[in-house]
Amino acid sequence: MEELTNQILAVDSFVWQPYLMPLILLLTGGLITVRTGLVQVRRFPLAVRMVFASAFKKSTAQDGTITPFQALSTALASTVGNGNIGGVATAILIGGPGAIFWMWVCAAVGMATKYAEALLGVHFRVTRETGELAAGPMYYITGGIPYPSLAKPLAHAFAFFGAVACLLGTGNMAQSNTVARTFVEAAQTIFDLDVPLWFPGILITVVVGLVLLGGIKRIAAVAERL
Repeated sequence: MEELTNQILAVDSFVWQPYLMPLILLLTGGLITVRTGLVQVRRFPLAVRMVFASAFKKSTAQDGTITPFQALSTALASTVGNGNIGGVATAILIGGPGAIFWMWVCAAVGMATKYAEALLGVHFRVTRETGELAAGPMYYITGGIPYPSLAKPLAHAFAFFGAVACLLGTGNMAQSNTVARTFVEAAQTIFDLDVPLWFPGILITVVVGLVLLGGIKRIAAVAERL
């Protein structure tokens, strides 16, 4: 485990060199902002109307799809987490109040990046044999790059490293660890019970497994109710 941690830290120190990653994010978002003509500003009122319309409008899902509100709930479930709460507090603690300004700047151009990501995902989505829709970076990398010999390896690499990041990085491990430790501390404080850390871990594994095995429709249904 120590060797794996050292390898992750080595890669992290290379990727997060001073100003490298923030510069890439700002340049990418800035380029998309210019190419789309400030889409995050021009279409912001429309985006707000569509979000609230999907949240309160009753609509049914077609075959292979989910309702607009389920899509919104799933998107929020995948974006609001430790990073949005603990990450902001950590940034302010380390960088001072000035970190808020740079978070606003990154968010302003990041909205254009998110728009491009969603647009490409919808444009290059595919329909599986079961009738369910599948989309994401792997699909629009494969469909958008006109060189199959380059597109497929890049798509496979993204899928692999994305899975590793979710399993060993800021995804599953961080979220599950937070939930498990909160469960243990609550049991100790409220009921004076010494619950081992692995117990909530098993509960999380079982519940998440039951949800994931149901596919996107069950994931969306659970996110909608939560």
